[in-house]
Amino acid sequence: MLDLYLDRLREEFNKYADIPEEQLREYLSVSKLLKVNKGEYFVKTDEKPDKMAFILSGIFRVFYTTASGQERTLVFRDENHFLSGYSPYLTNEKSWYAIQAIEDSLLIYNTFDQYLKSLSHPCWNNLIIKYTQMIFIEKEQREREFLSENATQRYINLIKQEPKFESRIPQHLIASYLGITPVALSRIRKRLKLCP
Repeated sequence: MLDLYLDRLREEFNKYADIPEEQLREYLSVSKLLKVNKGEYFVKTDEKPDKMAFILSGIFRVFYTTASGQERTLVFRDENHFLSGYSPYLTNEKSWYAIQAIEDSLLIYNTFDQYLKSLSHPCWNNLIIKYTQMIFIEKEQREREFLSENATQRYINLIKQEPKFESRIPQHLIASYLGITPVALSRIRKRLKLCP
């Protein structure tokens, strides 16, 4: 059944590295499909993550909860992105953040142990390096925006980079990502004439 996704994975993975056909088929042979319904978690806070996934459909938010109970969204991940609690896995600690589905979603996943075994072929190391570089650039850009741009400009940047987020992500979660209240986001959208 996973062979149905072979062409899709080949196309996406090859954006980062040349993955030989036998390696791609081996990846699929140790992978499984996972449906995550809207509102369900892929990673929960205070649990040790054990899976790495590739998003076939749907969208997720990575967030943490402050001591006062407020949720802060770190990033959104949608189709053709990897999804994992990788840093807690590397440090062998419980996750300080959660990963929750915003829509009904479908993942291809395998365990971290299976993932580590796959590293024996250099193609996967190349993919990881390129993907990690992309994540690093994204994180650095987000930090720069928070230090040098106001909320309106951060919102404009987000919608310009990911226009589909406007219709797929609830406004209160976008506000959380921008570090502002939903009321402040509503004012920004009105000024920009994006809502009545």
